[in-house]
Amino acid sequence: MVSAALTGVLAARLESAGVSAVEARAHGLGLELSRAVDGPREAARFIEAVGAALAQPISLGDPAIQRARHELAALHAFSFAGPGESAVAACSGELGLERDAPPLDLATPAGVARLDDGRKATFQAEAAAFSALGSAEVLDAAAQALAAVAAWPTGAADAESWPTSDAILVDTAPGVRRLSLALRVGNADTAIGAGAALGARDSELLERLAALNPAWRLERATSVAHPRGGCLRLDLVPPKGDPAPTTLEVSRVAALAELSAAEALAHAEPGALDESVIRPSNPQRAATLAAWRALPTREENVATRTTIAYLNGSGDAVSSAELGAALNTQRARLLHPTFELSTRVEAGQGELWVLLASPCGTASESAQNAGALALALRALTLRSSSKDVQLEPWVTPDGVGLLAHAPRRTSGEAPAEHAARIGSALGRALGPRLQGNELGAARAVLLEELGSRPLPGWSLMLEGLSPGRLSWLEPRGEWASVSELSGEEVERARRYLLAGPLKLAVLASHDDGQAALAARAVQSWLLTAAPEV
Repeated sequence: MVSAALTGVLAARLESAGVSAVEARAHGLGLELSRAVDGPREAARFIEAVGAALAQPISLGDPAIQRARHELAALHAFSFAGPGESAVAACSGELGLERDAPPLDLATPAGVARLDDGRKATFQAEAAAFSALGSAEVLDAAAQALAAVAAWPTGAADAESWPTSDAILVDTAPGVRRLSLALRVGNADTAIGAGAALGARDSELLERLAALNPAWRLERATSVAHPRGGCLRLDLVPPKGDPAPTTLEVSRVAALAELSAAEALAHAEPGALDESVIRPSNPQRAATLAAWRALPTREENVATRTTIAYLNGSGDAVSSAELGAALNTQRARLLHPTFELSTRVEAGQGELWVLLASPCGTASESAQNAGALALALRALTLRSSSKDVQLEPWVTPDGVGLLAHAPRRTSGEAPAEHAARIGSALGRALGPRLQGNELGAARAVLLEELGSRPLPGWSLMLEGLSPGRLSWLEPRGEWASVSELSGEEVERARRYLLAGPLKLAVLASHDDGQAALAARAVQSWLLTAAPEV
């Protein structure tokens, strides 16, 4: 509230001083004042006027208080639904009104004194910064004007507290469903880099969300620098018009978002904080970000704090306690995969091999859907194989699955990265729903393997030896059954395979936990396809 009211005071004072067309914006971390100028003289005038506006104390009869009241009234449109939404907003610097926050009454001496305390906190050498973008003449004029302004108080910005614990909170608001994940991290540069990676079109987070049934959407990925560390925030929403998500579904999305965020933070490229200054195409916005970048930002060696806030629609049944318990279950599943793991180490092995398979084989197939699993696995293989990781279907009467293998990308790829890459490729291939064009190409390949034409004698023999269960002898099915399989039958076979039981076999090249890393990577994708239980 104080930053919004102070923004109004400063904007009013600048207008009174003849400095118009100022963009004034308040948020949870402070405020911004910016203006497009026509030349050196206007640049100098803007800096002089801002310095004078900040230096002047705010009193009860100050005419600029009227603008402050207007800004406070507008702030009521941004009221937080509850403590969860307020907590994630505090991390990402969003401005809004908390339900139980004491009002800022500018008609009383106490309220005005509180507002003036905000002005004093801003009017500090280490709490405010100027930036200019333009010609050399404009930059020189801005620098000279700043040097000519009376010396600012030398105090530092107000100390910023660090969250003391993680939190899982549920609020309720009519017509809105949103899951927010806010991570307060010690390195602002890492937070900025992770936010850019998670919001990219090819991010694994987007792929994981798309693989869910129903699919969720990343509404926003944002990251900001704080005086201490930074914040990474993700907002995720379910499909509009669908029934309310269950607690299990929300917890699954939260676990996947947590995992994706942790991976992005671990692999964030350095330099993103500085690069963010030059990314905007609007020069006024770029200058504003440069001013923020000039403020001191300390890297903190502190524990990352996580806030998860889910916004219920009216009548939804998700509660904080239930969501917390379900999320702990999902976290445990990611750390300790539910499938059986077998591993063997062969030092010097040129490739790492990972096979995920069901020991049930084709036991579920009848004469009507014979070959459905074989067709599904071929479609998955054709869809997902690449130069990076090779995928192959493994189809036998007593075991069906998908095999992934690849050598190291380079001699510098660590064994752990090698294992995680192949495990992730295998899991990613199995997760998303099959599409019609993918099935068409796979069907053509499988029919060619089965003889490129119907073989009545072969079909009669299979039916005679294994009535109604011909895939128990020929796991690929036969020409007629594969030709008639519908897309829904093949998709049902994929889901049946993922429902388990499953076993993971890893042929590793190093005895340093490659199998466990590959298993966790696979599990992170299987979580998207896990059935409701």
